[in-house]
Amino acid sequence: MKFLLFPLFVLFSVATSAQILNAESLRKVTDTSGFSGSASLNFSLKRDVNEYYSFNTRIHLQYKMENHLILLKNDIEFKSISGNKFENAGITHLRYNYKFHPRIAWEVFGQAQYNKVSKIEFRGLAGMGPRFKLSTSENYKFYLGMHIMYEQEELSDGFTPIARDFRGTSYLSFSFVSNRNINYY
Repeated sequence: MKFLLFPLFVLFSVATSAQILNAESLRKVTDTSGFSGSASLNFSLKRDVNEYYSFNTRIHLQYKMENHLILLKNDIEFKSISGNKFENAGITHLRYNYKFHPRIAWEVFGQAQYNKVSKIEFRGLAGMGPRFKLSTSENYKFYLGMHIMYEQEELSDGFTPIARDFRGTSYLSFSFVSNRNINYY
């Protein structure tokens, strides 16, 4: 069984395009239940020869309870100089895990994104699939996820048609926790 999973992972990896958001980086290692995370809000306004305006928010929340895990990432950024926008982007990612076996969880996720500079009017995706814990050690952990998702992308370039596709996405993650109060992810 283990030998069958690796070729499937490689097959899914080769057939898919790069992901913009690394969802594995959203996971916070905690040994307690409840909420954890961070939030920030920044605003600046500067006037000299030009008027510079900047606004961004960053929210990263995790809720963990028994076999349930919910992750939320929301980033919005807007920058303008004298009315000319040179940054206008946002991304929201929501992910739910249900661990129905000590080494297997089911993940469901959704994401919405826009980036005016990259001419992404809207990119939305929704997907699901299994997440396997490949190791049993508490000092190091390997996870493999293989998901299917539906993606819709609308560009504001004036000639690219709306893309609607089913895609595969997969990941292999590794984390190491040393006994000397040093963590590597």
